[in-house]
Amino acid sequence: MIFRYLSTKEFVLDNIQLQFGASRESVRAQLGRTYEEQNRVIPLGGTEPPIIVRNDIYDDSESTGDFFSLNYDKDDLLMELEIHHCDGIQIFEFSFDFNDEMETIATGLSKYAPITRNEDGEWFFKDLHISMTDEMHMGGEESSTMGYFYYALNVSHLEERDLW
Repeated sequence: MIFRYLSTKEFVLDNIQLQFGASRESVRAQLGRTYEEQNRVIPLGGTEPPIIVRNDIYDDSESTGDFFSLNYDKDDLLMELEIHHCDGIQIFEFSFDFNDEMETIATGLSKYAPITRNEDGEWFFKDLHISMTDEMHMGGEESSTMGYFYYALNVSHLEERDLW
C-alpha cells in the first residue's frame, strides 16, 4: 500500500481517495479490504467523559506487509489514520518508507512545515497534521527508522497534552 498525502483533510491509499469526515460504511466499501472492527468505551471516572474508540484494523502483514488502522468518531466519521507498516508514504513531492531514518524524513518534511520535536524519536508536524515515532520508541528494535505514522483531521490533543 502507498499512502499519499493530499491535504490536512484528504489522502489516497493506493489509488483510493479518501476524506476525513467520510462515513465508516463508505470507507469500507471504497477500500474493499478485510478488516477487524474494534469499538470500545473507556471510562475515565469522575466527571470526565469516557474515551470512545472506534476503529477498523487492516492487518495484511502476512501477505502484503500492510498494517494500518482507520479511526472514527462516535458518529462513525473518519477522523484518523495510523500506519504501522506500508510500502511507502508520499507527502507532496517527498517520498519515504519504514526503512528510512527518521532524521532524514524529518528534514525532508521540514521543507513543507516546521518541526515540533520534544523528545528524540518523536516528531510532530502540526501544520501537516502528522506525527511520527521511530522504531525504538515504539518498542521495536533499537533503530532510528520510522516505526509509526499518525495523520488526523484534528491534532489539538497532541498540542494540549504533554505527549511531546
